[in-house]
This record gives sequence, C-alpha cells and structure tokens, in this order.
Amino acid sequence: MSSNHSGKIVDKIGNRFIFYIKEETIEKEAADYHAKRKETYITHASSDIHHGQSVSVSIPTWDDPTKLAAFFAPSIEQLLPVAAWRGSDTKQILFATRDIHLTMREHYSQMIRQVGRNIFPCIIASENDMHHRGVGSMFTLYLEDGSTRRTKIPPAKYEIYKNLSHMPLCVYSIISPYFAQPTVSGWEDKLMVVNNKIIVALSTLQTQSSEHEHYRTMLTYTQEYLQQCLNDKAVHVHNFQKYCQSILPHVIVSMARAAEIQVVSAKPQLEAWKSELEAMGKWTDTYVIIPTVWPVGHDNPRQKLFQQLMTKEHFQTHVIMSEMPRDIDESFDLLGRVVGDRVAARLIFGCETPGARSMVCALSTERDLISDACQDAIEKVFENKENTGTNGILIASQLRFYAGQPTSKENEKALLHTAALLDVEEKKKNTSGEKSFD
Repeated sequence: MSSNHSGKIVDKIGNRFIFYIKEETIEKEAADYHAKRKETYITHASSDIHHGQSVSVSIPTWDDPTKLAAFFAPSIEQLLPVAAWRGSDTKQILFATRDIHLTMREHYSQMIRQVGRNIFPCIIASENDMHHRGVGSMFTLYLEDGSTRRTKIPPAKYEIYKNLSHMPLCVYSIISPYFAQPTVSGWEDKLMVVNNKIIVALSTLQTQSSEHEHYRTMLTYTQEYLQQCLNDKAVHVHNFQKYCQSILPHVIVSMARAAEIQVVSAKPQLEAWKSELEAMGKWTDTYVIIPTVWPVGHDNPRQKLFQQLMTKEHFQTHVIMSEMPRDIDESFDLLGRVVGDRVAARLIFGCETPGARSMVCALSTERDLISDACQDAIEKVFENKENTGTNGILIASQLRFYAGQPTSKENEKALLHTAALLDVEEKKKNTSGEKSFD
C-alpha cells in the first residue's frame, strides 16, 4: 500500500500497519480479511503529533468469533458497576465523607504548621546538630522578633566521656550476630577498623594527667579485648562479658562526669535566658521541645534541667518530649499540633461537663481521644461484660446540659431530641444483645 501523507495506510508488514499522522486526525484502513473492507476514523487532538510523523499500530483479528462473543456478552447492567465505582449508598457516603476528611487533613496540616511558627518564646533542646548528633547538649531559644540564641557547646571532656562510654555498645553491635557460632568469620575486618581507631586515640594521649589516664585505661581495655578476639578467631559471649565487667566501673565514672559537665555548662546559660524572659513577662509562656528516642524518652538530662527551672504546672504543660521531630522544622510542626489541638479542644468540646473536660485533656495530651470509648468496647467485646451504656448516658447527659444553656429554641429542641434517640438506642442494645457494626 502507499500514500501521499493523506492519512492513508502507507505500508503493511504482516498484521502491522504504518500510518502517517495528520496534526488533527489519524485516518487508517485495514485490509478486509474476508472480502470486506472496513475503515476506522480516530480523532486525535494532541499538540505533540505533527504532520508526517509515523507510528505502527497492531490491528486485532476481528473475525475471531470467540473473541467477538466475549466482547459483547456482558450486558450494560453488568458493565455499569465497574464504571460506577462510587457504588451503593454506603460507598457513596464513605467516599463523600472521605473527601471531607482529606480536606480536613490538608487544612489541619497547614494550620499546625502556621500555629507552630506563631508560638514564642520557644526552646528546642536538640541532639541532631551537625558534629554533635546524639550528644544532646545544644539548646536554641527562638524569640518573636525572629532572633535566636544558642547555648555554648559544652567542654570537650563532656563528649569524650560519652564517646568512650559507648565503646562496649560499639563492640557488641559488631560481634553479637556471631554469638551463636563464635568461630564463623565475618566480623574480623570490622573489629580491625575499630582497633585502628583506638590506636589513633591512644596516640593522642601525651600526658599522665588523671583524665588522660582514665581515657587510656578505657581504650586499652577495649583494645586488649579486640586483640584477643582477633587472635582467637572467635567472639565468645563469655569473653565479651569479662571485658564488660572490667570496663564497667570506668564507664560509670565517665557517665557521672559527663552528666555533671552537662549540667554545669547548661545551667548558667539557661538561667540567664529564664531571667531575661521573666523580665519580659514571657517565661511562663515559654515552650520547650525535646526531640528524643524511645530508649531515653523519660528522665533524660534535658528534661531534668527544665524540671528544675520551671514550676510544676509550667513543666507539665509546656515541656513537650517526642520521638517524631527529626529536625527543627518538624519540631515546630509538633509544637503547632500540640498547642493547636489544645485551643481546638477547648472550643470544640468546652469544659462544662466531666466528659467534655476528659475530651479536652485527651486531645491536648498523649492520651488518645477515644480511649474511654475504646476501654468500654474492650470490656464489652473481650471480657463479655454487660453493656451498661455508660458512654451513651454520658453523651445524652451532655446534650441535655447543653440544651439548658442559653441557646435558640431550635437548638434546644434538636439537642433534646438527639439525647432521647441515644437513650432509646442504648436501651435497645442492652436488651437485644445484638451486635451491629453498620
């Protein structure tokens, strides 16, 4: 076949045809396999297709009766459910409410981000600063005028003591996978790397001071143990325990000295901030964010420092510890979420009833908002306790309380009507014993 760029088929190889494409229309012809000639016209409105461009198209074998029968066997009624993916009434309301929920999440995310950057003063006690990751010694004060203050880095001894105290954990992390089969190789090169680093550290100790002797002792104990493992070509767990027993007293001393250095270094700087903010009338408004990890999520040094500087009420409401923040940006997002939720809770739930106050506290703290309802459900489902309808009665009583407050007659009527419906529903549940999740 041939063509002059009119859109007709220009060539055929087997069942594949080469077409020239006009900018607006593709016109194709297919050979009639059973003495019939058919033409199909396809409109293509793509600005990416230019006159004279060629493509190859596979033409299906339309004369296959089995395939044709399969194409047209389903009725329209059978095909519609596939296209009508929003489905029945239940699915319709599901997707409609899901759209609302997604909109909530979008605006909520924007809200907490802006709220978190609208709260001053704020102190972030970070431990992920460059060159000081995991050290936990840096404090940054953020003020409303956009200025920031940072505490000075603690003396080098603080970090040295912490670094040396972590050596047993370093060794354990390398050799523990081999404790079940201690003579299997695979750990040697890693221990050699640690050993070489210890040799470098030992070479830096040029004096006989008590501090250097302390460092030298810890490094030597570790080097001797590593050398024993390499010579024995084995990492027996009992030998590791002996090493730990020998170095443990020195680890305890290092931890005590590091903690004292941290407190001595941070105390005057934080007290100076406190005095400055008190003079501005801002100290009791100051929030503190302490990013942490689960193993040290409670009673850590940064937390204890602020426990000494703040009143009990201030500490309990304005010090926020969490594993979530990985950087400063996420710390402000967390602050926005916690404080933003507290404002929202007071406005949404109020504080007129015990149930409302419980929900305010739940939304404002680590406690889950539905913890009360979940506990009732657990007792009912797992422990087969008789359903007393406690939550339903509580909610109904709240509605009646609100109905008694200054409000319009329409609102009062609606609240009382809803409370009555809740009463009826609870009675049905208590008497029927039926379970429904619709």
